[in-house]
Amino acid sequence: MSRRISRYGALALLILPGAAATMSALSAVRRPVDDPDVFWIAAAGRELLEGGALLRENFFSFSAPHTSWVMHEWLLGAPYAWGLAHFGAGFFGLVAALVVVSLTALLLFATPGEAQAKLVAAAFYLPLFGVHLVSARPMVLALLPAAAMLGLAFSTRFGRTQLILAPLLSLLWVNLHGSFPLGPVFLLVAALDARRDRRLRLWATLLSALTLLLQPHGLALFELVLEYLGAGTGGADVARARLLEFQPLFGAGARFVSPTAFAGLALLTLVALWLLARRRAFARVGLFAATGVMATLHARHADLAGLVGAMLLIPAALAGVRWRAARNVSTARARALVLLPALALCVSALWAGPQVDDSLGGSALPRLLADLPEGAHLYTPFALGGRAEWLASGRGVRVFYDSRNDCYPAEVARLAFDLEDDRLTPDEALAALRAAGTTHLVLRRDSPLARALGDAYAVRGAWALYAMPRGAEPRSRGP
Repeated sequence: MSRRISRYGALALLILPGAAATMSALSAVRRPVDDPDVFWIAAAGRELLEGGALLRENFFSFSAPHTSWVMHEWLLGAPYAWGLAHFGAGFFGLVAALVVVSLTALLLFATPGEAQAKLVAAAFYLPLFGVHLVSARPMVLALLPAAAMLGLAFSTRFGRTQLILAPLLSLLWVNLHGSFPLGPVFLLVAALDARRDRRLRLWATLLSALTLLLQPHGLALFELVLEYLGAGTGGADVARARLLEFQPLFGAGARFVSPTAFAGLALLTLVALWLLARRRAFARVGLFAATGVMATLHARHADLAGLVGAMLLIPAALAGVRWRAARNVSTARARALVLLPALALCVSALWAGPQVDDSLGGSALPRLLADLPEGAHLYTPFALGGRAEWLASGRGVRVFYDSRNDCYPAEVARLAFDLEDDRLTPDEALAALRAAGTTHLVLRRDSPLARALGDAYAVRGAWALYAMPRGAEPRSRGP
């Protein structure tokens, strides 16, 4: 089959992914840090560097201090702690920009298929899903081993090099993020899809599965994955019911995934149906369908489903198509040029890096926490918990709740979300916090609980520090 494409059309395949990657990298450099997870990861990494051992209990919380904790992103802890301590929030902008560049490179070079198919996959995925890549969050970083494993598993030739690389990639993935079971699944589906080297691919699947045991948490890590899939009844189960990213893709979660991502998944579904109608790529379509179901149940998986579809379905649909255009636009050198503008922006994050978004306390939180006494038991809104741990845990300050949802009992998590959503009256909220041992609160000044407490001990912008009143009536008190 032959298709004519003009020189301008071929150049567009370079311009689209290059422009999308550059805009995402620019956003990473300039956008204020608004993800709470990166700060508690850094705080846990600091404890690892100082103590030489992983935290096994809910060290940062006074509401559930001895609840077991499986830090499945432990590999990020030490570099995040070091980077935040030396470069500030700009370090996370650098990480986010490097993720954009790295994923773009994987799309352009690791996507199975011809050079033109790689360009189409990148030109499709980056404009539609790239806006969600602007974060140093582990869930976003996990797209890198996912893309690398897809490219490795579905490569045309699978030899000894791939046999060695597959378990090594699984070893990295299992210590980076809880999506690691997908690695052996990708390899197994690729083995079923392959027409050659099937025995080596199956060996790689087995070795990669065994490699998943090489992590510091043992079977507890697999139990955690099952808990997030719905088998647990603890804090993670409460979080699934309350957090937007865990909502169904076509329900409340529609507010979490952008319209472009919805459009991307819809287009990929049409490609999948087209392949099925022509009885092609059944295994690839099945894998996309499985990740599509994951995205339908939990909106947070939409980017992963889009990645699987872009890297596997688009090359399958373009197989056999001959492009009559200038050859130089699809060479490795031309594809590498796509990365240069985005790569040039990365280092600038350390000098012109983003500030911390006001949703995480902005510049006010460090000054408010400086007024806390050592050993304070602090309640903060959900988003501020991790950053409070980074700023004040060294002085013995502990928080009521943070975004590490899996290390809290269900009753504590439920109370935390009820407080967050103002489902309790101020009197009920104060009674519950007082019973838990809370001594201080950081609240938005316009929140119902803050209005009930009255004058604050310290005010910084939209945020204020309060001491827990001892009597029945809310009143202000200094630390």
